[in-house]
Amino acid sequence: MKRLKFLWLICLAFIVTLTATVQASDLSDKYKLEKVFILSRHNIRAPLVEKNSTLAEITPHKWYDWNIKAGELSLRGGLEETSIGQYFNQYFIKENFITENYIPKENEMRFYANSYQRTIATAQYFASGMLPVANVKVEHHFDINKADSVFAVSIPNVNEEFLRRADFELKQSGYRDTLANRLAEYAETVASVIDFKNSPYAKKNGVTKFSMDDFKIAAENPFITGSIRLAMSASDALVMQYYEDDAVKAAFGKNLTQADWEKIAAPKEFGLNLFFEWNTWSKVLANPLLKVMRDELADNNRRFTFLCGHDTNVAMVLSALGAENYVLNDSIEKKVPIGVKIVIEKRRGADGRAYAAINLVYQSTPQLRTLEKMTLENPPQSFPIKLKCLQTNEDGLYLYADFERRLNDVIAEYNLFIK
Repeated sequence: MKRLKFLWLICLAFIVTLTATVQASDLSDKYKLEKVFILSRHNIRAPLVEKNSTLAEITPHKWYDWNIKAGELSLRGGLEETSIGQYFNQYFIKENFITENYIPKENEMRFYANSYQRTIATAQYFASGMLPVANVKVEHHFDINKADSVFAVSIPNVNEEFLRRADFELKQSGYRDTLANRLAEYAETVASVIDFKNSPYAKKNGVTKFSMDDFKIAAENPFITGSIRLAMSASDALVMQYYEDDAVKAAFGKNLTQADWEKIAAPKEFGLNLFFEWNTWSKVLANPLLKVMRDELADNNRRFTFLCGHDTNVAMVLSALGAENYVLNDSIEKKVPIGVKIVIEKRRGADGRAYAAINLVYQSTPQLRTLEKMTLENPPQSFPIKLKCLQTNEDGLYLYADFERRLNDVIAEYNLFIK
């Protein structure tokens, strides 16, 4: 046991940054597709704050009129998700996983979402694209817009060992100095685009830029607090209206480059990067979701599972499983693009052994902005996830037993950190 922990710590010391836009290779000739598990982020939504909130006061300009409630999936988001579902329909037919106009048997497939409008709707649109005549019912466990504990990020009662590791990771990541300064730099770009210095908020409070004075992250709580959260909310609102509307209108009349939009998106992703940096926090917070993943993959009657949650869910699961660092160059959101999916495929090789393919599947920013139809000829992006200390074969697949062991080890590790 001690040797296993020692090897795991050695592996965590090596971080390989991957930068690519890779399309998945055709595996169907060598490996039969037996089971698929998908964890999805919801698609395009309205900003998470109401129109009459502080968000309206931090710019003299008028934000995009969504005509839906805060946080709800937009019609465009539904169209994007339906298109992705249609792509998976074609892909699964090609893989002989389903047939045309397939109707699943009872308990063969599961569509389960957090109890928010945007997650339920995303799952419903995806199901309609993938199984257009099956009349799929999306499972959710609470009233609309009440969080499900499987997807909710709630802090458990952690012990001293957890705090020691979390504090070490915080210091290693440099979030109190280097990366905090980078966040301030990105916030300046956001402030410039929204003309923050001329906003009602800035004039009322006698400021010209977003303040970092009360910026805080702590080992006992990985969430950013302070005035800089205004910049993060503005970043989110700008990105969503960039996906939804004309690019110049989305930037309040400014002609911005791809690099500019990447800087604008950076504040909203800053918090997500905490989870990639803080592996211990991810293992604790993602534990309920990892258990569902384990149970779904272990269920011999279940051939397909689709879970729909949030960017935090995707980030924490990838971090907890030990994903190597990566950058997505074809998206302004570098880690967890809108609508992204962790796709885990269980395949059977000609040698009789089971293998796991793990990819991020998502639409590039140009594909999203132009509402491109997703087909086998024009597929979404597929980026292979590399797990630290696990070897792949020549086709980029893990032995399924190795992946299963990793998943079970991470789930078991939770008990080391809880009082």
